[in-house]
Formats: sequence, structure tokens, C-alpha cells
Amino acid sequence: MTRPDDREPRYVLLVDGDAQQAIATTQFLSVRGMEVTHASNAHEARDLVLRTSFDLVVIDASEDRRAGMHLLTHLSARPELPVLVVSDLVAVPDRLEALDHGADDYLSKPVDPHELLARMRAVHRRARRTQGLAWHQKRVCFVGWTLDLDSRHAVHESGQETELTEGEFHLLRVLLEHAGEALTRERLAALTHRDAGQVFHRSIDVLIGRLRRKLEAVQGAAPVIQTVRGEGYRVGVAPDWQ
Repeated sequence: MTRPDDREPRYVLLVDGDAQQAIATTQFLSVRGMEVTHASNAHEARDLVLRTSFDLVVIDASEDRRAGMHLLTHLSARPELPVLVVSDLVAVPDRLEALDHGADDYLSKPVDPHELLARMRAVHRRARRTQGLAWHQKRVCFVGWTLDLDSRHAVHESGQETELTEGEFHLLRVLLEHAGEALTRERLAALTHRDAGQVFHRSIDVLIGRLRRKLEAVQGAAPVIQTVRGEGYRVGVAPDWQ
């Protein structure tokens, strides 16, 4: 079936134990063209995912955090299905736990419905980009650089070469996969599977500094990694995955 706009998450599974809140969220998303299916608990959600195709799952983990984490683990076996978690837990370890269990994004309550919609769209766009990347990809090109994804060897169009450490490579790849999006240190730590303790010791900042020195040392090279004040780091240009 052809969808009106495949850039939008059309079919959404909303997992929320608060019936009134679920009705309000469903109404808000429905008037914006989305078809929302509501599951009141993780068990219902698992059954629905087995029987129905969805573009996106939104999990409100406020009422039963443990069940929400178990559902995330279950859904992680479906990497093509992006998941956004909403919760009233705002501490960094809680956000990291959700991201480590497979969430693609995390929103702390209270949530403005327009921000929820924007985050849903962003998660869906990233998932579609990732799905469009073939498993046989060997390199990625960005602002004059070509990075070999097997050897971690980068070559600039000027001919200068550099080798990335494993930590530098994984951090750069995450930034490229989320190009255009500012990522906090905590989010970068979760996506690169670095523990929270390392975050607080500013290891992310150290790796960013190393990457900048390696990638921007070439005369005339354009800046690769931007600092977004109060938000984190981002790569501002869309890479070319080959």
C-alpha cells in the first residue's frame, strides 16, 4: 500500500498504562495523519508487534519501569522498528538504562506534545536512513574525508591520511549516523556503549578533541564536529554512505 508521505511515521504503537493520557496522545497524533494503536501494557504490546506492522513504538515507562525495560529488550530483536521512551524519571542513569536497552530516544516528562511529535519524526527519519544503508557498506564520505569502515583508516581529498582508534571510530560513526542532530555526552556514551562513570570524567570530550585534531589538521579542511552550546555535539553535514 502506498502511503501519503513515507517520511512520516504513519502506523504508531503507543504503549501507555494511563488510559486518559493515551486518549489525549492518540487524538493529538491522529489529527496529524497517524494511525495509532494503543496497548495498555507490555504484554499487549508484544502481541500487537507480532501481528501488526508498525513504523514506530512509543513507550511510556512511567507506571511500570521494569516492564518497559523488558519490552525494550524484546523489541531490540527488531532493529528496523524504532522506539521512543517517555518517562517521569529524569536522572541520567535512567536515561542511559533505556538507551542501553534499545531505545532510540528518551523524553522526560512533562512532555509537550509538539516536542513528542518532533522527536517521533526525527527517530523515524534516522531509522529510515539506517535501513537504507546496505550491510555491504565499506566506507563513508564527509566534508572531504573518506573513512574505511573496516580498517578505521581515513583519507582526505588532499591525500593526507589518519588512523582512528577504536573509541574515536565508534564515536565518529555515531555522530555521522545522527548527522544534523545534537547529541549530549550522556547520549553519546550510551550509543557508543561507554559507561556513565566515563562520561562524568569527560572521556567524550577527550575523544571529541582527538577527532578534531586528526580531522581538522589538514590545511583548509572544513570543521567536522560542531559544539552546540547547552546541547552537545553534532556533525552538521549529511554523509555519503557507500
